[in-house]
Amino acid sequence: MNALPGFKPFHDPSRKPQWAQLSRLGGDRVAILFKELRQSLGRIDGIVERLSFAGNEDGWVVQYCAGNAELFTARISPGLLEVKIPLDSDGVASKIPQLSGVLRRAIQDSQNASFWHFCLKNRATVRSFANLVTARSKQISKVASVVRHN
Repeated sequence: MNALPGFKPFHDPSRKPQWAQLSRLGGDRVAILFKELRQSLGRIDGIVERLSFAGNEDGWVVQYCAGNAELFTARISPGLLEVKIPLDSDGVASKIPQLSGVLRRAIQDSQNASFWHFCLKNRATVRSFANLVTARSKQISKVASVVRHN
């Protein structure tokens, strides 16, 4: 690892990181939480996971999509697993009983934002976030199905 001041690993658009490099950037705890998140999302039909360069500030991120809809983006940095999910205009989040208090409060506090931003700090918040993404993907799938049949 480069110890130069201001050094930001994985912020060079010309150097796409390997999956293992990116997941290990956060350290052991973050790597375990990211692995658990990926496994939880595996039950979503049609989910696509891809590395994408999100600009000089965020660097390389992991985008998750289903069909034509963006589900969320994950960013790994030293000691931190951050996720950003498009605002829930259809109210899916309010219908999930398993949503942790931390995520529920963050949703209520960000009413004027276009994205919700969460730091997944433990297994409970990872499971809660995975439940939110799964419910959102089902809602998106229902809407797409109705549109296709009309």
